[in-house]
Amino acid sequence: MVFFNKRFSLKLFLASLFLAFLLVSIFQPFHAFAQQGPSQVKKTAKWTFMIFLNGVNDLYPYGPRTINQLKKIGSTEDFNIVILRGYLSKPGEKVVVKKGGVEVIERGLKLDMGDYKELVKFAKWTHENYPAEHYLIDIWNHGMGWKKRGRVSTKGISYDDVTGNHISTLQLGESMKMIKSIFGHNVDILGMDACLMQMAEVAYELKDCVDYIVAAEEIEPGTGWPYDKFAEIPAKNPNVTSKQYATAMVEAHRLSYAGIKSEATTCSAIECSRLGAFYAKLEELAVILKLKVAGNDVLEALKRVSDEVQKFDEGDHSDLVHLCQLLVQYCADEEIKTKAEQLISLMVASSSKLIAANGTTGESMRNAFGLAIYFPRETFDPEYRSLINFGKTSWADFVEIYVTRKN
Repeated sequence: MVFFNKRFSLKLFLASLFLAFLLVSIFQPFHAFAQQGPSQVKKTAKWTFMIFLNGVNDLYPYGPRTINQLKKIGSTEDFNIVILRGYLSKPGEKVVVKKGGVEVIERGLKLDMGDYKELVKFAKWTHENYPAEHYLIDIWNHGMGWKKRGRVSTKGISYDDVTGNHISTLQLGESMKMIKSIFGHNVDILGMDACLMQMAEVAYELKDCVDYIVAAEEIEPGTGWPYDKFAEIPAKNPNVTSKQYATAMVEAHRLSYAGIKSEATTCSAIECSRLGAFYAKLEELAVILKLKVAGNDVLEALKRVSDEVQKFDEGDHSDLVHLCQLLVQYCADEEIKTKAEQLISLMVASSSKLIAANGTTGESMRNAFGLAIYFPRETFDPEYRSLINFGKTSWADFVEIYVTRKN
């Protein structure tokens, strides 16, 4: 009997041991997965640099240059470099730039780089996977300000030659509103590595959802931004503020082209919190101009302004500061001169100036002060009123009346 009990006890012990082993074997993988959970949570960086790299057009040869520049710096613990890259001849991909290389996160993507919703989806994905306290969004492609010469209405930015789509000025504003909702705060910096985008008309759509706009009044060279210099700023100092970063970008851009005599470039940073006061003061000037352009003296002064004002490649885009300076110089009407002087102060001279930084290269850009506006020389484009919200302001009334009287 005693022998039986010992044998039974031994069997019971071995059975219990086997059961315990089995339970551990079954549940160990789940335990291990649970332990891995926290490591999957993305650390919130200080800055994420998002690049909407639209190579679905004739700019595709410059894409590798941008990537190679960024690889010199690469992402760090506090700084992410994330790219949505569209190709002309193959599916797109999402990549993270590391120092010395890139990590492809997703490939084989069917993208429409001319669709503003694609930009919004990219922002949502980035926010979920590479969160940061601050975001710099860069739209890499062609830009036309609010308009383009010729019969084809291709006004806006980011042209996809496969789909035939582009992001209009209104859609650009809508995309930033949607992205603001995703981030839970304004887009810290919107950069546009594209031509002719630093305009009062474009900023009007962005004023309530972006903190700083970094862009060019003039044509941007095909080589584009100095991406290594731009990435180096937060990589070296993750605590850089949005204003410090935006102004440093402008200076880095100027220095990168300063020694190239064949290039005349512009780059400026607009502080969007100042736009409300700016547009109010611009409205005051426009109201007076449209009332007084009927007088021959004012009309002749405006003709001189039109002839001499700093123009950009589009021809009907003029620097607004220089335009106001010329109004002060040539217009005898004291009310117009006073309003023009007040606008100049608000843009470049006051302690709360709108244009936070401006950098130009080349003698032909000496009167580019950082913000362009539509000031047509010959004909008024009726689409100015329908394509953009700024077309409903008194400035649109003034330039239409002026061109009609001039001709």
